[in-house]
Amino acid sequence: TWSEVMPGRVCASPWTEEGCGVLAPEQHGAAALLLCVPARLRCGIGGRLLTETPVRIPGSAQAAVPIAFRRLNLERWARRSGGYCPLTLQPLDLRSAQDAPDVPEAVRAWLTASGLVPC
Repeated sequence: TWSEVMPGRVCASPWTEEGCGVLAPEQHGAAALLLCVPARLRCGIGGRLLTETPVRIPGSAQAAVPIAFRRLNLERWARRSGGYCPLTLQPLDLRSAQDAPDVPEAVRAWLTASGLVPC
């Protein structure tokens, strides 16, 4: 099981596909909106916006929602997990990671639509 391979770790992003849709009362402005970024625009490991070096791995196609990773986070994950895929728990060959240039474009579009980036 996952808990045996990586105790104390979460194997998939906790962010919802569509974002939160509701702003938390204790958050304001850009910080509140950034909490609502959809999962497909966040790193499946670190949860941050995918603005640089996003990649997809073969296991991404098996996920219920599109998942991409920041390349550096995926490399760290592979080292720390002993080479396991964060999605399938199968051995991961980092050479199979493919650039996902559409993701930063989608992030920019979401930020623009949210009013966080000027058109």
